[in-house]
Amino acid sequence: MAIGKRALIVGLLSALGIILLIQWVSYRATQQLVETSEAVAHSQRVLTQLEEIVIQVQDAQRGQRGFVITGDESYLEPFHRGNDRIPQEIADLRQLTSDDPLLQHQLQQLDILINSARAEFRQIVDARRNSGFRAAQQVVLSGEGKQAMDDIRRLATQMKSQVQASLDQRERAARTAAARVPLVMLGGTAVSFSLLLAVFYLLNREIAQRRAAEEAVARHAQELARSNAELEQFAYVASHDLQEPLRMVASYTQLLARRYRDKLDADAHDFIAFAADGATRMQTLINDLLAYSRVGTRGLPFGETESDAICGEAINNLQKAVEETGAVVTRAPLPRLVADPSQLRQLFQNLISNAIKFRGPEPPRIHVGAGRNTNEWLFSVRDNGIGIDPEHAQRIFVLFQRLHNRAEYPGTGIGLAICKKIVERHGGRIWVESQPGSGAAFCFSLPDSHPQPFDTKERK
Repeated sequence: MAIGKRALIVGLLSALGIILLIQWVSYRATQQLVETSEAVAHSQRVLTQLEEIVIQVQDAQRGQRGFVITGDESYLEPFHRGNDRIPQEIADLRQLTSDDPLLQHQLQQLDILINSARAEFRQIVDARRNSGFRAAQQVVLSGEGKQAMDDIRRLATQMKSQVQASLDQRERAARTAAARVPLVMLGGTAVSFSLLLAVFYLLNREIAQRRAAEEAVARHAQELARSNAELEQFAYVASHDLQEPLRMVASYTQLLARRYRDKLDADAHDFIAFAADGATRMQTLINDLLAYSRVGTRGLPFGETESDAICGEAINNLQKAVEETGAVVTRAPLPRLVADPSQLRQLFQNLISNAIKFRGPEPPRIHVGAGRNTNEWLFSVRDNGIGIDPEHAQRIFVLFQRLHNRAEYPGTGIGLAICKKIVERHGGRIWVESQPGSGAAFCFSLPDSHPQPFDTKERK
């Protein structure tokens, strides 16, 4: 059963783990696609900006050439516009490529080349304006302007290629991740489905096993009920059919002793006394066994019970023994609880009677107390009697177990067993705390159904 539960837990956790893995892979693939999309847009802006810078430089060159050929100042409009916009365009591109050290370095070189070309363009324009066409033509024919433009185009093309290569690499990675997602989802779903099927199978098996266990418990309960009925029938037989022969043996033994009193010797009288005593003890034993068997079968329904009043009734029932032994029985305030009042009375009576019986040389001093412990009441019956060796602390609650012979302390050894059965019927526990010669404290717990404050004045 434990292995099945572990398998269920492992299967469910594994299926959950695979589903989370699928979700994580899907999230990562989506994130890569988003990052790639952003990178594409960013790269396009970089490429557009580069292209715009080159165009602005070319416009400035074309305006400068038109002015040199015609001398018309209107041709210088694109020249001036390009010269004005190029610094800002380079600044914008520098911001766009701030996260790429290589592009930043190349942009620095491009800026130097463009500034050199712009300076030459201004020199040609100034030459045409101040010295005429021939002077400007000589500067143009020197080839420095053409070389600068070729360097600008070559560096711009190199930068574009680098941006495009990085973009292509990102796109390949995104396509790979996107292609992996269906495979992971398909494989993960298949494995998760298989695990869930296994969990479903184990769950059905667990349910079947639990149902079988419940049926076994129900059968056991039926058998227990039948056994209890048989025990109750046995108790009835013991209380009636078995006691009748015992009463007859006792009666005829007593009749024999009276009728042949003068004809029998001392030994015969002793034998008759032994037989009568044995019959009497057997009747007592049967009555005690009957009382023990009826704790669970003939108890009254539980109800609101004033344990203080019940304890007082038990003490009154023992008044003769109290007076004969000079015992002093005190009790603390006892609580209200839900219990069988008749059995609670028998419990107090048995424990107090037990304390009186096993007294020491001093008159018995017995105290009944109670205290609350979380959700239960802890009762105690303390005495100053002969005490009990701790090694016998559990044995004394077993049926027919005696620590002393009948000559010293009469009884059948059933009284404490009945106490244990009563306490257990009420859902509590019973134990003893004692040392030989130092008295004993019989303690028992009962559920606390009505927690409430109560009077603390001791009663006597």
